[in-house]
Amino acid sequence: MTIPAHSGRGMQRCPKRRGLLVFNKLNLPPDSSFEIAILGRNDSWHRYINEGRTKQLFLYVFNVDSLKKFDGSYSMDDLINQRKYLSCKQYSEEQLDKIKWKIVF
Repeated sequence: MTIPAHSGRGMQRCPKRRGLLVFNKLNLPPDSSFEIAILGRNDSWHRYINEGRTKQLFLYVFNVDSLKKFDGSYSMDDLINQRKYLSCKQYSEEQLDKIKWKIVF
């Protein structure tokens, strides 16, 4: 699976957003973990989330085969707008604090 993350406008079906932070080379095997970092100061994730309109972090999970199928034909924005993702999760900073910033799929 591949996981892009972003902060942006919130609505039930994981919307278009301000800025897209894409980890399109992040393929996670089952029962594994991965730490995602943003370059910058210690508060980079906090600032990134707070700059979004809804003050939330959105994570999209894609099937690797789907990304390969649409590679070069569609941008990540297109794939998200066409709902080609397997799932979308959104978190406020308070929710992330409660789970100690560890998201389990």
